Amino acid sequence: MMPGSQGAMPVDQNALATSLENLSAAGLSHDRRGLEERLDQVLTAARDMIEVDGVGLMLLDDAGALRVAGASVPAGMALEQAQLRLDCGPGIDCVRGNETVTVTDLAASEDYAPVWEELKGGEAPVRAVVSVPVLVTGSVAGTLNALRSRPQRWDDDSVRAVEAYAEVISVLLRLGATAQR
Repeated sequence: MMPGSQGAMPVDQNALATSLENLSAAGLSHDRRGLEERLDQVLTAARDMIEVDGVGLMLLDDAGALRVAGASVPAGMALEQAQLRLDCGPGIDCVRGNETVTVTDLAASEDYAPVWEELKGGEAPVRAVVSVPVLVTGSVAGTLNALRSRPQRWDDDSVRAVEAYAEVISVLLRLGATAQR
């Protein structure tokens, strides 16, 4: 079992605010490697603060195709890769619809049955997912996906926390684009 796979825990709002402030205040080097390191820090902070089993990030490339940009655990990487291979999943729907998508249990979801079929044989299969859009200047640039290895109903605090980390990623992407110019 992955860490944090117990039921939904309330998000400590003070700790969340401190985490977001620290991530936002840290500097960003002006190269691609610095941006990647900062994104990894955000993914780790999101996983730990929201107390989920993992998070994954997919971003649109210059051609408009989704690509895996990072994952905090192997199960997160497996989820992201399965969604891309199948062109199906909560992250795909999140980007297409520019809206948050929550899944209580992939195993019970008809919409995402192909994703579940691909993931269920894994070491720690992903069961619950919340996917939130990452927006840059009002346009969808990707999706931040939080996951659990057990079925779970996503409470409003957890969804808002994932959205807050997606906003930090948005700021980093804008800063990275500005630095590259």
